[in-house]
Amino acid sequence: MPLTIDCGELMLGLANVRRAVIGAARAPCPAAPPCADPREGTAAMRLRSSHLGAAAATLTLAAALDGVSVPTTVPASMSPRPGTAVPGSPPLGTAVPGSPPPSGAACTVRYSVYTWDTFLTSSITITNTGASAITSWRLTFPLPAGQRITTDWNAVYSPSSGTVTARGLDDHVILGPGASIAIGFVAEHTGDTGSPSSFTLNGTPCSLT
Repeated sequence: MPLTIDCGELMLGLANVRRAVIGAARAPCPAAPPCADPREGTAAMRLRSSHLGAAAATLTLAAALDGVSVPTTVPASMSPRPGTAVPGSPPLGTAVPGSPPPSGAACTVRYSVYTWDTFLTSSITITNTGASAITSWRLTFPLPAGQRITTDWNAVYSPSSGTVTARGLDDHVILGPGASIAIGFVAEHTGDTGSPSSFTLNGTPCSLT
């Protein structure tokens, strides 16, 4: 809060102090009674001298303050420097606690398969159901035992069997909120034509539709 001083009241008070001190200095001193001991007279003179010295100091202070304007706000030199921590505030550079970032993207996957002989064709549609866009997407799923990818489209699969991860042909492709992308592959099988049991997109489980 800025420091506020009433300059008029301050100068009036100093003027009153000055008049009182000058009057006291000019007033005749009462006659001192005869001193029985010379040392008592010396002590009285020292006391008077100390009073006069205090009066002189007061007059000097009043004269010095006569031409000084008292600031009504705190000088800039007394304000905290930029980057100075204010008492009671967190240390500089300390992050303010907030909501944690999302661990991944919400998504759905639609999986369909067509089989013939010892081969199968799988079609996968990925939909971003979250509120944020997804870049550099990665879809991971377990391929049933006995299946091995031989051909792919619209994505790159690695490895060709076991736990497979599919990624976009271009990592700069953005999958916006509500957007979908269709990918697929051809695989050979040894009898098990089942579908993957789960899918995760960038580490977040997706719902099967």
